[in-house]
Amino acid sequence: MWLGLSPARDFEAARTTAEGTVLAAGLPLIRNPFLQDQIGDMAYDARHDLFWVSAINRNAVGSFRRADDGRGFIAASEALALPTTLPWETGTWGLPCGLAVVPGAYAGTSILYVAMGQVPDNADFPQLGAGYVKRLVPLVVPQSGPPAVAGMPIDLELATGSAALRGMAIGTRPALTAFFAAQDVAHCYEIRLQGEGPRFARGDVNSDGAINVADTPFLLAYLFSSGPAPTCLDAADINDNGALNLSDVVALLRYVFGIQGQTPLAVPYYLCNTDPTADSLSCAAYAPCQ
Repeated sequence: MWLGLSPARDFEAARTTAEGTVLAAGLPLIRNPFLQDQIGDMAYDARHDLFWVSAINRNAVGSFRRADDGRGFIAASEALALPTTLPWETGTWGLPCGLAVVPGAYAGTSILYVAMGQVPDNADFPQLGAGYVKRLVPLVVPQSGPPAVAGMPIDLELATGSAALRGMAIGTRPALTAFFAAQDVAHCYEIRLQGEGPRFARGDVNSDGAINVADTPFLLAYLFSSGPAPTCLDAADINDNGALNLSDVVALLRYVFGIQGQTPLAVPYYLCNTDPTADSLSCAAYAPCQ
């Protein structure tokens, strides 16, 4: 499946066989919110059967489903604006040039990774530097509703300073790895976020595949009343400081109840991955990531 611009500068999709023969050209995107925009990338979410598309000039993403007649795709969402300034930092971000989707650790979720750059100073030319990726921003795609920021962004540095990255893919085994295609310098970047130990998702203290109010009493019982230990101690290290104590309980409560100003949990969060911080905590088992 590929996606491109029609002569009228609308997006259109086509399918090809393994031999490269076009099966259906010009599949229309019905109710497309990104008419005459500059496409950054597209990605398929198999868990929700959605195609996600990024629009660089609008700093937005949108999703499409197959039309019932199979002759095109119909918009499943409006244009969803991406955050330009995250709550816990200053600076302006945007220009989404890469998209990739991976299954989330929690039931019914997917993670949409958006490769974003810094917005150039000249607002009249928003496409300049659009591919100069500076960070990956993870968004959780729930079973219903729009995506939301799912964790701390992963800041990147690219050795060749490409200004035309057009495409991204992400692998999760044995650790989170992002691949980028740079069309202006003929490079393919591989960025591996290598951690130590088994794969888990932070915040799911009782290993039931979700973060909710049940995780807090489980952690409190373990810390203060000889309750059972989490099977993955790393998942209970909410602030990723290498120790389990009351500060983890407070951070978890703030997250579960949406207290304003609480930053997203440290990676790996929503996504099965290894711990990027070396510490003495163990993770004997975490069933949702097996």
